[in-house]
Amino acid sequence: MNIKSILLVSVTMFFAVQPANAQKWKEKLKAAKEKMNASLDGGASNNKDYSSDYEGVVFEDMMTYVDAWDGKKNVKHSFWSSKDNKYYRKDPVNIIVKKDGDSYQQFAIDNRKFGPIKNDDSDKVIGFKGITSGRKLYLNENTIVTYATNDEGKIFIASVLGEKQPMSKLVAEIEAYQKYTSTIINKDVASANAERKRIAEEKAADRKAKYGLHDKDIKSAKVIIKLPKENGNFMSVNFDIETTLTDGTVITTANQGFYEDYEINKNYKTDFNGNLESGFIKGDAVEVSIVSKHNNNIKANASEALSYNKGPVFYLYGRGWSGSAGEDGEDVEIEIKQEKHGVTGKPVLRVKLTSTADRAKLKEFSLEPTASMVVKTYGGKGGKADGRPYDGGDGGDIIVYKDPSVQSFRIKYDVKGGAPGGISANYGRDGEYREVKQKVSF
Repeated sequence: MNIKSILLVSVTMFFAVQPANAQKWKEKLKAAKEKMNASLDGGASNNKDYSSDYEGVVFEDMMTYVDAWDGKKNVKHSFWSSKDNKYYRKDPVNIIVKKDGDSYQQFAIDNRKFGPIKNDDSDKVIGFKGITSGRKLYLNENTIVTYATNDEGKIFIASVLGEKQPMSKLVAEIEAYQKYTSTIINKDVASANAERKRIAEEKAADRKAKYGLHDKDIKSAKVIIKLPKENGNFMSVNFDIETTLTDGTVITTANQGFYEDYEINKNYKTDFNGNLESGFIKGDAVEVSIVSKHNNNIKANASEALSYNKGPVFYLYGRGWSGSAGEDGEDVEIEIKQEKHGVTGKPVLRVKLTSTADRAKLKEFSLEPTASMVVKTYGGKGGKADGRPYDGGDGGDIIVYKDPSVQSFRIKYDVKGGAPGGISANYGRDGEYREVKQKVSF
């Protein structure tokens, strides 16, 4: 064989070997990568149930480990991939603990800040929560875990700092710590509630002994009705009872006295805010009468005329929504007649408002002719979603039925249609306001 033939065979053999060597190198790289990930995993992908390992374990409060982590730099950091159940290395992180004296303020992992999850009645910390994110944090002596929970409280590991452990072990440890700590917190809360109840009962007993009328000699009682300068329906009305004992001591409900010491009758009703409810008040005055439960010879009553000098405001407009047309304003009927005030003899308007709104089906109130009522029943603004604009809502209609006795009344209203959600959408129709003069009775 000549030299030319030898060279040709050698070149042919060289190119034939190359693909085989490349394949071997790929396999070696793959094996090395798997080995590295396996070492990173720390056995993370195993599905062993570790819950029994933590039965009966007495945990240290995680706050005992906080100081030891302060100032740690370049702490090993791995994130957990649920896609392939492996840990993957991330850049190391720095840890800083912020304090105000001995008071713990903040736990920071680089720029991620966490605050303690605490109950005011317990010193125990059940965990940490991200200040700007929904992530939570658990730590022990060697490991910091950031995790998330779903609505059922299931734990999903996000990342691990420091010493890695199998993911299922970390989840079991966090669950056990939370269960253990919750039991202590619940006991602390129960104890605090019991102490608060004891203190409240003690204070109530002291107050009853000092201000209760059950064991005291009463000379007289007085009712003091308190009306604001602007008053009428839907405005506040309150009263105090002032009791004078035979020794000259004065006990008032404005300062620790008990309304329960009296049978009380009123000619009006108030809502939970103490405001006069809808309805016409007989005699145009609020009246209160009382009788002592401990001495029925002790009686008192009081009466204060209502001026009706502040008109009510009714918001019956349509609302706007991002993905739909604006709501229509509610339709309203208003009936008005004029009478004489039961105390002053001056003109007073009796007004009945009926609307299609569930929140204001029927409202009855009295009004001084110089005071204004306000009714806003405009249409809601059209929304815009996915590039589609929506029309504005229609304004509601207002019809006023005015009795011939009515000399004047004032109303401020808004029945405009709602604005569109975009230039290709439409304004809502303006509502109609009109007055009809006719006999009104109710």
